[in-house]
Amino acid sequence: MICSHHRRWLANNQQLQSTVDVEFDPAKDDANIAKDGLSLAIAELIEIHAVIRYARADCGEGRFAVFGTIEEIAYCLTFTLRSGTVRAISLRRARTKEYRRYVDQTPATARR
Repeated sequence: MICSHHRRWLANNQQLQSTVDVEFDPAKDDANIAKDGLSLAIAELIEIHAVIRYARADCGEGRFAVFGTIEEIAYCLTFTLRSGTVRAISLRRARTKEYRRYVDQTPATARR
């Protein structure tokens, strides 16, 4: 469930309707490349199909997951909002089961 503050932010930021302007920590980018083989820089290319909010007790800030595609491949982008800016935390290939849970369609390119 998205709180009213974040719902207003999402509604007022039209870039989330198709693509996202993203900032990220270079150390997080290096870690993401090492773990998943993907730079956080390509997160700006994601075509958004669903946005969910989840709570993490250990970080003290709202986290979001975007499920979408880049060149017809399904991805999951995890981010937080800092001063109204999307701050990427991780980017990885989406799994078929989770993609199906949040998005009506399942691209053939989701991970099994």
